[in-house]
Amino acid sequence: MKKNKKNKIYCIGDSHVSVFAGEDRLVPIVPEQRKSLVNHFEIFRLGPVTAYNFCEETSSTNAKQLFENIINTIPVNSWIVVSAGEIDCRVHLIKQAIRQNKSFEEICGILTDKFIDYLATIKNRGYNVCLLLPPPTKFKEEDTPEYPSFGSETERNEITKCLIQAYIAKCGQYGIPTIGVLNDTVTEDNKTVKKYLWDGIHYSRIVLPQLILQLRKITGYSLKYPLLWLIKDKMRSVKYFLTKSI
Repeated sequence: MKKNKKNKIYCIGDSHVSVFAGEDRLVPIVPEQRKSLVNHFEIFRLGPVTAYNFCEETSSTNAKQLFENIINTIPVNSWIVVSAGEIDCRVHLIKQAIRQNKSFEEICGILTDKFIDYLATIKNRGYNVCLLLPPPTKFKEEDTPEYPSFGSETERNEITKCLIQAYIAKCGQYGIPTIGVLNDTVTEDNKTVKKYLWDGIHYSRIVLPQLILQLRKITGYSLKYPLLWLIKDKMRSVKYFLTKSI
């Protein structure tokens, strides 16, 4: 494969990769892909994939097959931002901790070892891998077929924090950088700050400046917002942009 000469960043994973589009809406599921309003990003939404099944040869979402198909079209040495884990926190991990009589830390460790070990194999194939950490959990308690949940909002945010800690530690062993803004979006008593989730589930674009700042430092790329994007957002993003010293 040829090396990436256009400094592209390929964002691949669950619906939370949509934050990189710079719009408060979900990008389409593959085979469609979406270019971002911000230069460099190309976005591939695999569907409702979980971190646990990301590396399974067979799963209901075919996550690994979809991911591998995309990877095979990407030049080596490219930066790949992977997102998976929010569904695990919202639906599965608390339930499994209860069923297996394990602590949150133990159950998150099992998932993390499996998922991050697989991402390390992608890095070993010559790609630069970065992990987008899961966002806070949804603040709407009612379940819907599209977005079910298990446990209370505070419990889900607690296990999200546990998973993030495990992700960061395991990624550190492999030299895989992570990006995220959970500390800004969850209160001390584990409540989700509503303004950061545009639909109650997915990050609002107002967090994108901070994610971009982190990616600039990691990749060395000159990532910039289009001026019209900032103007249309009625200064919300400008305020966030300035307070985070970007």
